Amino acid sequence: MRFAKGIVLALWLNLWLGSALAEGLAIGQLVIHSAPGEPLQASVPIGLPGELPLAALRVSAADAEAYGLEEMARPSMLDDMRIALLARGEGRARVQLFGSEPWQGEALTLLLRFDAPEQSLIAQFEIHAIEADDEPQYIRVGEHETLDSVALRLADRHSRSYLHMMYALYRLNPKAFYRDNMNNLRGGSRLQIPNTQQLHAVGDAEAFAAIKEHQQRWEQARLGQQQGTAEQQARLDLERDKQELLAELQQLSTEEAEYAEQNALMRAQLAALEGRVSQFTNQLLDEPEPPQAKAEQEPPDNPAPLGPLASAAEDLPPNTAPTAETRIPAWLFLLLLTLAIAVVVFMQRQLQGRSST
Repeated sequence: MRFAKGIVLALWLNLWLGSALAEGLAIGQLVIHSAPGEPLQASVPIGLPGELPLAALRVSAADAEAYGLEEMARPSMLDDMRIALLARGEGRARVQLFGSEPWQGEALTLLLRFDAPEQSLIAQFEIHAIEADDEPQYIRVGEHETLDSVALRLADRHSRSYLHMMYALYRLNPKAFYRDNMNNLRGGSRLQIPNTQQLHAVGDAEAFAAIKEHQQRWEQARLGQQQGTAEQQARLDLERDKQELLAELQQLSTEEAEYAEQNALMRAQLAALEGRVSQFTNQLLDEPEPPQAKAEQEPPDNPAPLGPLASAAEDLPPNTAPTAETRIPAWLFLLLLTLAIAVVVFMQRQLQGRSST
């Protein structure tokens, strides 16, 4: 419960009633929990100073003398009203009022006296009359404002809590909330402000149960949205991985086609080279024989005398006579054949390496 600044009246009694209690004791707004026609039930939240224990504080209804100092009549319902002080946590408490007479919705002024060791103060609380305003009033909410912040601003004008104001605002302005949840207020909405009659038409049990139910639905939707976001992200990651895999497969297929084309080209080149080597080898092995020298030649009309060289040539065997064409040496033939074989082996290894990749 948010503490609101109350109307505090300090009274000087016989003892020193210092302002320390008024400054250290945080007194909130009085909230009515009963409907008109029922016995008055109300509560006031308070905050205790660190040096003041709850057991040392006493709360009671002010007497007629205190009302006389303020020139007011003391309400009769205070005669048999019970007041309890309940702890609400460390440094927090709540003053609970239980009346026995029905409250009909009229305006009341309550004076409560707070007594601590050697200190006292009287706080004044105004209970607003329940009236139905003729002209409805509206408020424009901010873009990032929530329903509870709007209710906190508006609850100070009435004798109901901001929780009652929240639920009443939701009931009057259902179109200002999306997904039918009071936690989803549309930014910039124009809200009708509930009057006191509409506020008191909402009971404690109804308001608190509705707020709890809306909060649970909102949290479940938020968790479901987070889970859906995670599943959607997983699907996106899977789709992205699938696309990347398809792209890699397509690239591999393209590279494989290029390798196959290169291998076919190299095989064609190798076949052409093998053909050339085979043709060259056949040419070397099938070399034509040199022409035979004429066995007989017609003697010249006037033969010249034979010299020593001519006579020596005649003494040579027929197979060792000089020829017009020179033969290729055997070592040169073997060298060329070895080079051709090496080229063929090298090309085959290149083709095997490309096929393996």
